Amino acid sequence: MSDHPLVGDPLGPVGHRPDAVELFQYSAVLWNSHRIHYDADYTRDVAGHPAVVVPGPLQGTYLEQLLTGWARPGRLVELRYRNRASAYVDEELLAHGRVLEVGTDGRTVRCEVWLATADGRTTTTGEGTVELGWT
Repeated sequence: MSDHPLVGDPLGPVGHRPDAVELFQYSAVLWNSHRIHYDADYTRDVAGHPAVVVPGPLQGTYLEQLLTGWARPGRLVELRYRNRASAYVDEELLAHGRVLEVGTDGRTVRCEVWLATADGRTTTTGEGTVELGWT
């Protein structure tokens, strides 16, 4: 990030490839025991997904990491996101963003963010606001 972000400036992409261990650990922290996040046979045969599903909150975490990494040493003020499609274990996911608005103070920045698969399928969309310059 430059010292003076401009509308349209890109964020990322930042890549992630969630594996079975990460999905299990993340689900355990959230007390999310749904079998689609760890049981491949159940996920395929009962739930109808091709592979174990990446939890929606983990996808949101990837967007949070994109924003906080870009704004460092700033801080995240707000993040809203919506999961639009499933993402799957061992699938490459890319967190992207773009500056939508820079406040008159030059420090408050509103961004569009999204998570997409390597082939361009968008799984999660959102907006976040950061404040730059916090130490």
